[in-house]
Amino acid sequence: MDLQEKRVLLTGGSVGIGKALVAGLGQRGVHDIAVMGRRPQPLEAMQL
Repeated sequence: MDLQEKRVLLTGGSVGIGKALVAGLGQRGVHDIAVMGRRPQPLEAMQL
């Protein structure tokens, strides 16, 4: 799948598999990544 210049909304992306997906999507050229999660602290720690 070609992900260059794509935009992604990822729910549950602050820990575990979701966090790994965020890193992988960034490496594959995703243009914008929006991450949602229940706990604010892990989300704030992810600011890229």
